[in-house]
Amino acid sequence: MNRRMIIASSVALLLLPDLSAARQSGVPPSSGSAMQALPPASCQASAQFTWNGRNFNRFRGPPFHYPRGFRYRRWRTGDRLPHELMSPRFRFNSWSRMGIGRPPAGRRWVRYGPDLLLVNNHTRRIEDVIFMAFF
Repeated sequence: MNRRMIIASSVALLLLPDLSAARQSGVPPSSGSAMQALPPASCQASAQFTWNGRNFNRFRGPPFHYPRGFRYRRWRTGDRLPHELMSPRFRFNSWSRMGIGRPPAGRRWVRYGPDLLLVNNHTRRIEDVIFMAFF
């Protein structure tokens, strides 16, 4: 038992400098292969979303306030949106500035937190969802 503790301690001491250097540089430790630097956070694709096979820049909209009794959830195509979320307060009319295109006749874009939903005006069914369109 004592011998195992000594071996484990010596292995930890050998690996500790590599782990701490990797933590400081933001590079994950690798097992024997060459270490590759990660791109800085500002260069990662988190500032974009993909919709219909195209990349778009995320849109900075005004702060979103959920209606009373609501919190974030991931809506899916086919879900029915509650009446409260069909009000003009949640309608998104800046679709041309975002570059996503006019909603088809009888549909509207509705903002729900960071997501954008294409909703049928009559049935309130969600026909398309763009996740993380806003920041």
